[in-house]
This record gives sequence, structure tokens and C-alpha cells, in this order.
Amino acid sequence: MKTIPTPWTGLPLQELYNAAAAAALPKYRARQYAEAVYKHGAQSWNDITTWPKSLRSTMSTHAPLISLTPLHTAVSQNSPVVKYLWKLHDGATTESVVIGNQRTTFCISTQVGCPVQCRFCASGIRGFQRNLETHEIVEQVLIMSAQHAHPDNIVIMGMGEPFLNYDNLMQALSMLNDPVLFNLGARRITVSTSGIIEGIYQFAQHPKQFNLAVSLHTVDDALRSELVPIARQNPLKKLKTALYEYQRLTKRRITIEYVLLNEINDSPEQAEALSTFFDDLSININLIPYNACSSLPYTAPKASVVSAFLYHLKKNNINVTLRKEQGSDIAAACGQLKQRYS
Repeated sequence: MKTIPTPWTGLPLQELYNAAAAAALPKYRARQYAEAVYKHGAQSWNDITTWPKSLRSTMSTHAPLISLTPLHTAVSQNSPVVKYLWKLHDGATTESVVIGNQRTTFCISTQVGCPVQCRFCASGIRGFQRNLETHEIVEQVLIMSAQHAHPDNIVIMGMGEPFLNYDNLMQALSMLNDPVLFNLGARRITVSTSGIIEGIYQFAQHPKQFNLAVSLHTVDDALRSELVPIARQNPLKKLKTALYEYQRLTKRRITIEYVLLNEINDSPEQAEALSTFFDDLSININLIPYNACSSLPYTAPKASVVSAFLYHLKKNNINVTLRKEQGSDIAAACGQLKQRYS
């Protein structure tokens, strides 16, 4: 038998067929693989019971079907949240979160560490190590789906800046959307960026109807540059222009993620400025009280401050959702579990 290219979990459907052909396998074997892995949650070659034992044994000698290893799993006691710390093939680690209640959402990562280094986020504390490969993005979903349930939604809001790993990200999303593979609708997948303007323009051209979220946190350029250093290269005026172009091309509503930090970006004046910033853009603002990290000097506002901020947005007829805090007992915010256990 010829050398088998691996990992197959990083191959779109046509490349999967090509890999089977290169291994002197008929096309239907690739279909059986896809059915076992993406529909039935196979986690090892031996789980593909439609294959003969000899073929499963041969495949097992080349590489494991799944390359990620759960290094630590944390289950919240006060909310339906489970967080995973993954060990990658080179010993690096990254994170994912399952949020389950009436609907199940997977929050997945695209990088090891984060080059954006938002001042209030634990993801970048140890710096940026590398991009995740396509198979490492997909495998987060495959493992959690096998252990929980097929997700209702996937959000790319874990460790890393997705648009700085654009090609691997989009190949992974195309595979997760493919009806022969994972078969999750494009409108159930959201990509969150810290405001990488070039990435937004590129994303706007993509034919699939994936959703866009932008982590903004303030509409003051100076404060934003302080909180999110990469904002210096992606100023608000240019970011706003990119969002208009995205909406013109896609006709899709944009989610604005706004983390509320005590006495930093939570005043009524800042709420008023946020209300008027987007003009006639179709947006929904997702307010997120800060999930504190012990190694960072930030805290969440008091409930009364959050309520006042919410009031000012609603008064101005802004579509806004207040996110309920979940998973604080298991360090569920981005980067916290990695910092604690690796």
C-alpha cells in the first residue's frame, strides 16, 4: 500500500478523494471515512467499522486519526459550560469551549496564543506561538461533537485572531459547512475579529454566508489603541468603511462585541457615543461584562452600571443583547485555562 497523506481531518472533500486515490483506495472508502468521522463521531481508525480490519490497521501505523489530545477538561458547576485545553502534536496548547443549554454552541480557536494581545485578555499573555493548521481547527469540533452533541452554532471566538490565519480558517469552515462532511449551515457559523480591516474585505467576498462579529470595546480611537494595540493599524474610520462594504456586499447584520470594563469603557457618555457611531449600519451589540483574570488589573462593572449602559443603548433604539456571565468558576474566558494548566 502506498504512503497515505495525513491528517485526513484537514482535507476538503475533493482532496479527501485525491488522498484515497493516492493510497490506491477506491472513492467509496473516502465516503465511508467521511460518514464515520463527520456523521458518527469516529475518533480512531478502528472506529471506521465499514473498513476491513487490515485497512484500519494499516492506517493506524501512519498517524492517529485525531491529532489533538484533551490535556484538561473543566466542567462548570454553575452554568452549562465545559472548557477544553488541547495538547497539539508539537506540545503546544490551545482551548475550546462548549456552551450548552437549550442550544449548543462551540467556541473554537485558530491560533496558539494571540498576536493581538488585547490588554484585558489572557490569550496573549504568553505571546503568539503559531497558527493552527486546518485539521487542528476542525478536530476541536469533531472531538467536542463526539463527546456532547452536534452543535447548533459554532463561533470562532477562542484563542487567536481568525483573520490572521485566514486560509486555514476558511478551509476549515468550508469543511464544517460541507453537506457531505460536517454539514453545519453557514449562517450558524460566526467569525469574530478584533477589527482586521484587510480580513473583513476578504471575508466580504467569500461566497458562503458566514456571520461576522467585531470585538470593538470602545469608539474612542485613543482608548481602543490602548486596549487593543493592533487597532493602531486598523483605526475606527477605516474599520467603519470596511463594515459598510461588508454589509453592502453581504446584506448581513454585523454583531459588535463590547466587553464592559469597570471605569474604563462603561460610562453613559461612552454608551451614547457607541449608539451614534454606526449610523445606518445594521448591527446587534453584544454586551459582555468582563470575566476577570487574576493576573490582569481589570474588573467587571457593577450591575447598576451595566444596566445604565444597556439603558442608554436601548433608549437610542440599538439592538442589544446582554450576555449572561458563564463559566467564571472554570476560567472559561479566552486563554485562562491555558495559563493555569500549561
